[in-house]
Amino acid sequence: MKPGDAAAVSAWLSIEDTVDGSFALEADENVMELPGFFEQTFSNPFVTISYPLPFETMVFYQAKVYPDIVRMAGETLYWNYRGTTQDSGDTWSVYSEYWFTMSQPMQGKKYFMSR
Repeated sequence: MKPGDAAAVSAWLSIEDTVDGSFALEADENVMELPGFFEQTFSNPFVTISYPLPFETMVFYQAKVYPDIVRMAGETLYWNYRGTTQDSGDTWSVYSEYWFTMSQPMQGKKYFMSR
């Protein structure tokens, strides 16, 4: 992926023969929350599995996400999917800058008791 800044309020990205897009931030004020998709992604447990077998150990982590900037964005997006080019006609975009934290590693029992 090749990300780039065309100006202070817009950005573009390109994955050769796959995706070409440009995004212009809308001038309204920041929204206080990330869209539900991002919130849910960070709400789900992060899991790692240690190898080698037979001593695999599943470890859980809890993440918290903190948005700094969340704005709607206008987009021009072309996606080459299986030889057909799809455009951004029925989609919407959100520009976001955020940071997140991860918990200490927990065994399954401790993780699920902490919820």
